[in-house]
Amino acid sequence: MAKKSFNKQELARRYGRAFSDALIAKNDKTELENFLTFCQALVKSDSFKKLVMLDISVQDKIDIVAHLAQKIALSDISQNFLKLIISRGRIALLLEITDYLYAVQLNNQGKIDVTVTVSGKITDAQQHEMSQIIQSVTLKTAIMNIMIDETIISGYILKIGNKLIDNSMKNKLKRLHQTMKGVI
Repeated sequence: MAKKSFNKQELARRYGRAFSDALIAKNDKTELENFLTFCQALVKSDSFKKLVMLDISVQDKIDIVAHLAQKIALSDISQNFLKLIISRGRIALLLEITDYLYAVQLNNQGKIDVTVTVSGKITDAQQHEMSQIIQSVTLKTAIMNIMIDETIISGYILKIGNKLIDNSMKNKLKRLHQTMKGVI
């Protein structure tokens, strides 16, 4: 029987879903926020990169993370989850797992994370209008992250969850170039 392989995002989603389901079963509404705060601080630290790369035993890694988790009083379920991903060699997925859990948290709050890439600064009115359009389509309040990338020339690139809408001039020119290649 062939072994099924998963990409990082799929593995992170599976671990994240199992953890969020466990929290839901325990009816713990605040622990997800505590866990995310802990993990986001951990992942951003240089110590985390060293922890992932260090050639120490799995038990030593578990002990280090458990000590930190106890210091900030993470629940047993969160500590056990961290121990599980370390023991399974998945600690390097912690960033992707927290990204998934952040999306779950936003979804539970009726919100959605949106990244908008534009070629230049947009006004508050434009941002508000874009937010209203996204809200009418997704039925969720948009948490807007505006990025500026002058290379897109004009237009926008919209990322909502795992969907990408590229309405930039750069992409239109690229598609035109590809079409013209086929004609010539």
